[in-house]
Amino acid sequence: MPKKVTQPSAVFNVGDMELVSSECIILRNQDYLERDRLVTFLTRDAGKLRGIVKGSRKLTSRGVGSFEPFSRGLIHYVDKAGAGLVAIRKCDPQPPYLYLERDYHKFLYAGYVTELIDLCPIQRDESEPFFELLGGTLDALCEAGAPRRLPLLRLRFELRYLQLLGYQPDWTRCCMCLRPLLRWENNLAEPVLRGSHRFDPRRGGLCCPDCARANRQLTPLAPESLAFLENWRNAPAGTVVRPTRQALEELEAAITQHLAYHLERQPRSLSLLPSLQALNGNDGA
Repeated sequence: MPKKVTQPSAVFNVGDMELVSSECIILRNQDYLERDRLVTFLTRDAGKLRGIVKGSRKLTSRGVGSFEPFSRGLIHYVDKAGAGLVAIRKCDPQPPYLYLERDYHKFLYAGYVTELIDLCPIQRDESEPFFELLGGTLDALCEAGAPRRLPLLRLRFELRYLQLLGYQPDWTRCCMCLRPLLRWENNLAEPVLRGSHRFDPRRGGLCCPDCARANRQLTPLAPESLAFLENWRNAPAGTVVRPTRQALEELEAAITQHLAYHLERQPRSLSLLPSLQALNGNDGA
């Protein structure tokens, strides 16, 4: 993939308006009035914004593809004080991510991570880490080979996303009795306790097997799945730590529940993601 060039925003004041050029990733668009489009986009240094592209639904309109989801480029818009919506002039694409559409599974995962970014408020002073997270994940999806790698990209995205939101779970000790759940031997995490742990999104962590007896409705997490997560997160660069299907299924269920609790909704695109069985069955890429 061609290397992307980071470009700082350029701002020019004209009366009570600002003419801004900023690096962006398009999150979504929708029809607006008869000939226009409403575009939501994430900038590197100005937060998440929405704006109108005048006349973009006309057959003769140029640059329409620049406003498709996952596209990245240098967007030019007018920011009028107090207007709420910016007026988008154009978007100069760098390389877009439109070729994600050529791979159905990658396209679905790209839609999922983009929707998660769209679901949270992102202010100007916190924009860059979200921008880097989304851009890096879209790059990784484009470069991914075997479909079985996609769930790990999703897991890495979700953990970093939760960290940026301030909702990262504590995986190392019981959220009720504070008992350690892992020990380290030869730089590898090993479970301390046998039996099923349970993930509690309200408490933001795991209940040990003893504390989990009164919380059977919570999502189970085997001690081996917990050990995999910690070893995978802390593995040196270039080290391969492979999960079992059970570990991925349990971690996906726990983090999905955690996200839904804090976002107060389920992402619509979540139901479209392929099962682990479907991805492993298409592992010829």
